[in-house]
Amino acid sequence: MVAIVFIISTMIRQFLYEKPFANFMRVLYLFLLLIFVSCGSNHRDSKNKMTSYDWHGKEVLLNAVDSIKVDTVIDYIMSIYPINDVYLVEYPYDWALFIKEDNILKFKSFLLKKGNGPSEVLSSARFARLNDGRFFLGECIGSEKMFVSITDSLTSVEDISLWNVNKRDGANPFYFESLQPVNENIIIGGVQGENASKFVAYNIEQEQYYNLNDNYFFLYDELLDFERSFAMEGFLLKKPDDNKYLFTTTVGLNSIIFDCCGESITNEKIIYQLPASFKSSGEKGKRPKLTDGQTAYNVSPAVTRNYIYMSDRQVTVEDVFGNKPQELPYNFTKDVVVFDWDATPLCKYLLDKPIRSMFVDNDDSTLYGIAVGDNNYDLILEYRLKAWN
Repeated sequence: MVAIVFIISTMIRQFLYEKPFANFMRVLYLFLLLIFVSCGSNHRDSKNKMTSYDWHGKEVLLNAVDSIKVDTVIDYIMSIYPINDVYLVEYPYDWALFIKEDNILKFKSFLLKKGNGPSEVLSSARFARLNDGRFFLGECIGSEKMFVSITDSLTSVEDISLWNVNKRDGANPFYFESLQPVNENIIIGGVQGENASKFVAYNIEQEQYYNLNDNYFFLYDELLDFERSFAMEGFLLKKPDDNKYLFTTTVGLNSIIFDCCGESITNEKIIYQLPASFKSSGEKGKRPKLTDGQTAYNVSPAVTRNYIYMSDRQVTVEDVFGNKPQELPYNFTKDVVVFDWDATPLCKYLLDKPIRSMFVDNDDSTLYGIAVGDNNYDLILEYRLKAWN
């Protein structure tokens, strides 16, 4: 394309200089060339949109009003879900129940453990609330087991053996990396492997799969389908009590909101779209090669009925996997940005202490941040959220 433009422009320049009204034509030529370049840039931006936000005037300072100690060492907590004074705490693989007593979060019992048993899973699990309020836990890597509480009461939550268990055929053609429910009978998830669509729906009762739109949100057109599925690895969250979803990639700053009823993806709204740089291997079955270590990595979100909360610290792949010394551990942040479910930027919370993951009450009153406490035990900081308008 560049060569063609150069040849055509050279021919036009030669033609222009031979004409008696050359000055006028030169101006016209330059005007038309600018229009051509502008159109080309707009098309390119539509495929690789980088969205930045100006938070000036929308920043709100927050100081922790309380802290909850944890009575054990937890390697990493992805999220917490308090129900009254009982907390569902997620480890990399296990879910456990903790109870709050005297401002200490004390281990109570395991809910879901890693293993082959009937109430165990072989990989980490995703948490969600169904639209009727019941709880959902689904095995995300491979995703062969899904657990749904029989009611939304604490009694039914505490004993997962009472939950309904659905199993997905292990000999399935799709490998789910992350999943969320549409309802008790249908799940959606991001898939890895040779597939034209990033997202697939699975009907548990019918044991049938449905591709959800032939798109990767206009990213990585230069890669093979197999490679794109890995380039778009990510984390899927469900809006409580609604069939709206947030998908955020692990590598690259890409976050998108969409609706899904189990048949198609609609109402797509982009929060961020800054793809990573990959090079295709040109061979099926091989992952693409990441070519830029400065690309964003692992932006962990939290969602409520009204808002989306995201870390605003741009951590890079090099920060995580390189030898560069960090002022804070790579996954800590003091800045949390807030969007509504229409992708509208609302405010930026500036926390007084760094946290590595967060959970927000569904009424948007309290943000719980996971920090490092004494003796490397975990500490849960509580922030009362202030209005930004």
